[in-house]
Amino acid sequence: MIRLIIMLVLLFTITSNAFPLEKDYQSFYQAGIAKNKAGNFAEAIKLYSEAIRLKPDSPELFFVRGRAYKQNDQLELAYKDLSKSIELRPAYPEALNLRGVTGIGLNRLKDTKTDLKKACDLGSKDACKNLVKFKDLLK
Repeated sequence: MIRLIIMLVLLFTITSNAFPLEKDYQSFYQAGIAKNKAGNFAEAIKLYSEAIRLKPDSPELFFVRGRAYKQNDQLELAYKDLSKSIELRPAYPEALNLRGVTGIGLNRLKDTKTDLKKACDLGSKDACKNLVKFKDLLK
C-alpha cells in the first residue's frame, strides 16, 4: 500500500511538472496574439520569443513570430523564422505563402515563385492569388 502511495505521489509530481511549461508557452502565445492584433508587433515578437524558448519545435510559433516580424518591416528576420517554420513542417502552406511574399521584399524572386507554387499546390488560395498577382514580377 505504501509503495502504491509513493508511486502515485511520484506520478503526480512528474505530470504536474510537465504541464506548467505547456501552460506557460500557451500564455506567452496567447498574449502575443493579443499584442499582434492590437498592432504592437514589437511586444508580440518578445512574447512569441518566450513561447519559442519554451517550445522550440513548434512550427506555428515560428510562423506567428515571422508574421509579426514582417508586419514590423523586419523582413530578414521574418524570412528566417518562416524558413524555420517550414523546416519543422515542410508542407505548411501558410508559411510558404508568407515566406514567398516576404521574399519579394528581399528580391528573392526565384525562391518566391517556388514557395508560392508549392503553397498553391498544397491548397492555399492566397498563394494561388499571389502567383497571379505577382506573375509579371516572377517571370
